[in-house]
Amino acid sequence: MTLKEYVVTFKDDIGQVLTDKQVEVSNLEYLVSLLTQKTSARVIEVCNQDRIPIVERDVYLKLALLANLRLTKASQKLELKRKELANIQRAFKIYESLDNPKPQLDVELAKSYPITDLVQATKHGKNFTAHCPFHEDRSPSLTIYPDNHFHCFSCNRHGDAIELVMQLQGVPFVEAVRRLI
Repeated sequence: MTLKEYVVTFKDDIGQVLTDKQVEVSNLEYLVSLLTQKTSARVIEVCNQDRIPIVERDVYLKLALLANLRLTKASQKLELKRKELANIQRAFKIYESLDNPKPQLDVELAKSYPITDLVQATKHGKNFTAHCPFHEDRSPSLTIYPDNHFHCFSCNRHGDAIELVMQLQGVPFVEAVRRLI
């Protein structure tokens, strides 16, 4: 089984696990918010009632501490589930990218793009000559060779079609390759 077939087979399973984890996290977030509200309400209730006997106050305080402990454990569990969810989301993105790979740049194809299509050149023996696009020229100083590279004898710039596009248009390598393909 190829990697792509493997990804397609288990993509639905990963999607279901992702959905389940999202539900788990939502439920835990709800539980933590309820525990927070109940703990706060109990503590406020105990503090505001002066008529409650000391024994009952201790019970309320113990209940508040217990609720606080449950809140801490639930918060820790929630944080753990959030991390699990983030890991599953990352894995899901990786599987999706494997299922739909980005097109690869064909550098050799871009290098073979005829430089004569990028500048106005005239045939001069087996080479082509042109006015250099990088500086003012009275006579052609740019030579384009049959193996598709150029050299300017005035400014000493040289390279292939990718270099020419990078220098002329001020774009990075990857963008130059994309424009030539």
